[in-house]
Amino acid sequence: MALHAAQGPKLGLPQMISSRVQFGVYGAAIPIVLVCLMYLGFTATGTVLSGQAIGQLLGVSDSAGILLLCWAWCAPSISAW
Repeated sequence: MALHAAQGPKLGLPQMISSRVQFGVYGAAIPIVLVCLMYLGFTATGTVLSGQAIGQLLGVSDSAGILLLCWAWCAPSISAW
């Protein structure tokens, strides 16, 4: 899989798209699920760290900072409805 991922920059295609050729449509589902889990973990980690930083800057608890950050991200979407 690592050798196949090295083809991405050379071909100009994302690795998940070009892996369908190697693994087939159903075989490519496994790497796609793993990548989605990785993206969720990255987003959760960024949210927690950013919320903790906001909590420290505002002098509130870490949980309150995380909730403030989530509210700031979601408020524009909710108000657009």
